[in-house]
Amino acid sequence: MGDDNLTNGNLNVFSISPDRSFVDALAIGVMLMINNDMLALSNHLILLPTRRSCRALRDAFLRLGNGKAMLLPQIRPLGDVEEDDLILSADEISGGMTDNSFIGAGSIDPLGFKPAISPLRRQLLLTSLIMNMPQNIDKPTPDQAANLAYELAKLLDQVESEQLSLDNLEGLVVSKYAEHWQKTINFLDIIRIHWPRILEAEGAVDAGARRNQLLTAQALSWQLSPPKFNVIAAGSTGSIPATAALLHVIAKMPKGCVILPGLDQYLSDDDWQYVEKDESHPQYGMAKLINTMGMVRAEITEWQDISTDASQNIKNINRVNLISEIMRPAITSDKWRDLPKFDQSAISGIKLLECPTSAVEAGAIALMMRQSLENTGKTVALITPDRILARRVASELRRWDVDVDDSAGLPLGITIGGNFLRLVADAVMLDLSPISLLSMLKHPLTRLGQNFKTHHKSISLLERAILRGPKPNGGIAGLNAALLLNKTASSENIAMVENLENAMQNMLSIMEKDKIDFIDILKSHIKAAEILANSHDKSGIDRLWGSEFGEELSIFFAELFDAGQHLKDINPREYSALLETLLLTQTVRPKFGKHPRLFIWGPLEARLQHADLIILGSLNEGSWPMKVNSDPWMSRPMRKEFGLPLNERRIGLSAHDFCQALAAKNMVITRSDKASGAPTVKSRWLSRLDVVLEKIGLIGQLRKDKIPLQWWSKLGYSPLMPINAPEPRPPVSKRPRRLSVTAIETWMRDPYSIYARYILKLSPFEAINADPGAADRGNFIHEILEKFIAKFPTGKLPKNAIDILLQLGSDVFAPAISNPAVAAFWWPRFQHMAKWFIAEENKRRDGNDNNIISSNTEIMAKYKINTKNSNFILTAKADRIDKISDDNYAIIDYKTGSVPLKKDILSGYSPQLSLEAMMIMAGAFEDLTKGDVSQLSYWKLSGGEPAGEIISYNKDINDLADGALDKLIDLIDAFDDQNTPYRPVPIAKYAPKFNDYKHLSRILEWSMDRGDGQ
Repeated sequence: MGDDNLTNGNLNVFSISPDRSFVDALAIGVMLMINNDMLALSNHLILLPTRRSCRALRDAFLRLGNGKAMLLPQIRPLGDVEEDDLILSADEISGGMTDNSFIGAGSIDPLGFKPAISPLRRQLLLTSLIMNMPQNIDKPTPDQAANLAYELAKLLDQVESEQLSLDNLEGLVVSKYAEHWQKTINFLDIIRIHWPRILEAEGAVDAGARRNQLLTAQALSWQLSPPKFNVIAAGSTGSIPATAALLHVIAKMPKGCVILPGLDQYLSDDDWQYVEKDESHPQYGMAKLINTMGMVRAEITEWQDISTDASQNIKNINRVNLISEIMRPAITSDKWRDLPKFDQSAISGIKLLECPTSAVEAGAIALMMRQSLENTGKTVALITPDRILARRVASELRRWDVDVDDSAGLPLGITIGGNFLRLVADAVMLDLSPISLLSMLKHPLTRLGQNFKTHHKSISLLERAILRGPKPNGGIAGLNAALLLNKTASSENIAMVENLENAMQNMLSIMEKDKIDFIDILKSHIKAAEILANSHDKSGIDRLWGSEFGEELSIFFAELFDAGQHLKDINPREYSALLETLLLTQTVRPKFGKHPRLFIWGPLEARLQHADLIILGSLNEGSWPMKVNSDPWMSRPMRKEFGLPLNERRIGLSAHDFCQALAAKNMVITRSDKASGAPTVKSRWLSRLDVVLEKIGLIGQLRKDKIPLQWWSKLGYSPLMPINAPEPRPPVSKRPRRLSVTAIETWMRDPYSIYARYILKLSPFEAINADPGAADRGNFIHEILEKFIAKFPTGKLPKNAIDILLQLGSDVFAPAISNPAVAAFWWPRFQHMAKWFIAEENKRRDGNDNNIISSNTEIMAKYKINTKNSNFILTAKADRIDKISDDNYAIIDYKTGSVPLKKDILSGYSPQLSLEAMMIMAGAFEDLTKGDVSQLSYWKLSGGEPAGEIISYNKDINDLADGALDKLIDLIDAFDDQNTPYRPVPIAKYAPKFNDYKHLSRILEWSMDRGDGQ
């Protein structure tokens, strides 16, 4: 390539219009310059902003080569930290060049350049500084200090990027600002005074400082001795001063040139002057760069002008001009009134998709991307700064087993290994609470030396035995105590807890200490995780560090071990939050396995890339452009006085990326009316677009795409069909031949529950970490009263009866009294109820006509009923039966909840006491002689106001008993018919108050059709 090919006045600066694929136009231009001499490519060095754009340019060259062998040029990232968080990889660029003048790592040490401190080490060192600083405010926790350190590191990067000195902080006149800003400036002494000393001791510099040194040294080297190979710096806007200086040097070199991305050549010179003053304008960065180079915009020509291929010079002038008008400086927006009409081509290929919610937006985008795969070779890219939307789209695409490449990567803390280590730390910090313990045990990496099947079975057994229902006490001791109380605990349960103790006891014991060094708990944590990850055929070390992203995880923890030496005397309970904070600030990217034609790009990543269909997602204020948060360290006047750019500059960079994407040939713009349940405001750029389209006569021409929403509405949809209640008809031989009196009521009210419990053998699980419920309270009260009556089955009560009853209650409540609900509500109510109960008992034992001869509690009965088909056994367990005379009884049922309605007792839908009366009359109760029943009573034991209440039925008991038996026989005969189904809730008004099988019978689905509201 001759020098004349790049000559453009004194400086070699070009621009590629945004309507052209940047990397393709760049590759075509280079190929034309060398007259398609493939060997000449290797004598070129091309510098691009990011590593991903470097890969995109390589792909562009390969497309041009049509599979032919070629020596590609050296393509390396320029390394704008603010844009890509990468430093210049100079040592790689120098390799293979004929002229080794590009300064690399090998030539840095002789120049005295220090290595850059790693981001994690810097964060931990700053964390230690913050925790040990004398402060007038409460000392922050380690995770709070780590977050502050992260923000301080960002401030350091900004200061280095702008080539400022922290000593300038002293120059701020703090008396001009509010008192809290004065305190903030004092706090910043951490990075002004103490941090440089630590860097000196470390023998390192901040990454931004090292990058500036590299770029400055490179600029000086090329300025003194221009390289003999061709250097092209493309795609950078020179937003960092050191980068801008290097671009200036490259532009002046005989064999160098700079190619700007999407310089606006349509805005008038009068309007351009306002661009140079507006940091939020998309062209502000390039305007500043041009001024730094001492050029005017008119001197910069299109990169296409050096092309001799007319087909490559075709431009959508209307689209580019439209973009220029949309982004016109606000102060000149009055010129919109006089805009001429535009041709339809200005918006041809643009569609607008407005969705009701962000969830629908993600689903619609995923469907568009999936549909594109039906077209061979077609590529689609979603461009969005909204990380939540990006992850939702990636998740939706997995519906079709499509794994999409997301350029932003993942926080290390949500990878499989990172999440596992977080769960281990959380479980220990929470003393092995049921939810945290099960979350850890059910993680794919946990095996405890077993294979998957055995481990899964062990977890299920332990969960059922002690982890469901009321929460056991903390730690291994609490689990062992729960096992001792559970009479059904198996040897597998015991073995599982022993394995847990082996893995976690050391870390649990550390939690009992007041203070500990970070390294000690970190070592214990890793050891516990490796033991937990052991499987039957593979060590935990291999499974943990060999998992996806395991290499990145091991590097992170190696750095953590190295830098964590400075964190001393931390509360071990604060370790979990600190680790989570550090893990979530580290980002990792997959190396392979992603779909080759679908992409999710951040706006910067997309700036120089190309896809057949571009989707611009989340065009809402706060998403794109992203919300500009207040600087936690300096107010706007302070930033200006210090020399830092205003935060609005980020809006300008974001606007430039939007303009680059908006020029795509085929694109869909999406937004949602609501996000996280809150109304949204569409992006200011879309509002500007609407205004401009109205002025140029195209407001009604922008096509609104509703097809993806129609797809989404039909995804998983089935035509509306009448849904009938389930009617299972099991064989008669499988139907129950033995039920209790309480089950009879359920049989009448909801036969489906009988089918589920007694035929399918399904029983509900208790909730995990559950507070003791009403049923538990009832069981406690029944047990207490049973023990009390057993002590005093007859005769008068002792004077200290209330003390005896309270002591029995204390013993029974003991396992649950640590629960706040039990201590605060149940126990006081029991004390109130106990006084009422003793008073009533004394009345029943006063020696008068209603004096009881004896009391029997929890007494069992069995009664055989002869039916048409075969015998049926009715069972009962009465709370209490008092013998009033030799052949007369009173039945008492304790209720801690609601009492059956009288009408339900009379109609037979609450037949419990009526059937028990029938069984007494038939002599079915153990140890009770046959006799009459003169009283049926419900004792409502609420403990409230009143503390208790007796509801008695003394009339027509014989008729109630006979009627209940007749109705039961009819019920048995009906269900002995094969054609009789076990319908759920056959009569809505008699539906049971509590139904464990409501979800299985799908009542809410079919009851709407019959209008009963169940």
